[in-house]
Amino acid sequence: MRLGKLRYESKYLAMRHFHETKKWSIEWMCGQLGISRAAYYKWLHREIPEQELENIKLAELIKEYDERFSHILGYRRMTSWINHFNRTN
Repeated sequence: MRLGKLRYESKYLAMRHFHETKKWSIEWMCGQLGISRAAYYKWLHREIPEQELENIKLAELIKEYDERFSHILGYRRMTSWINHFNRTN
């Protein structure tokens, strides 16, 4: 993923949240955040790459195991648990 996409990701996510929950104007939020409306709508209707979908699934697994084991697993044990219990054979 290129840096430009990462730079505005949190802004886009916040805009989507506030538009859906509070009905804030897309045009107003774009002006406040210095983002073009075209860029926001391009992001909103993008096709998510396969690698990004895999990363999202992995992040969800990490959060699940982190909560299940009370935040005590280091990266080695986390990797071991995820590999052991989530094999896709």
